[in-house]
Amino acid sequence: MNELRENWLNPPDLVMRVPEVVPGYPDRILPRDDAAAAVLAKRTLTNLYNARPAPPGWRTRTRPSMKPLPRRTAGARTGAAAR
Repeated sequence: MNELRENWLNPPDLVMRVPEVVPGYPDRILPRDDAAAAVLAKRTLTNLYNARPAPPGWRTRTRPSMKPLPRRTAGARTGAAAR
């Protein structure tokens, strides 16, 4: 799932990976040009989740069992503190 997310955030046709100058750090991800930078600025995880890509998006195919968590009521106590 992380690989799919990374490919959406940083598609290979829009970015180039440059080795970091400090050993032990991950490669730098840089836009290929100004046009790519403009496209990448709009590719956020929030926009991906709000867009809900169709026909069924990668999130649906990757984790079809993903369901929203139940909402807790205000003031509800859970765990050891509730006992």
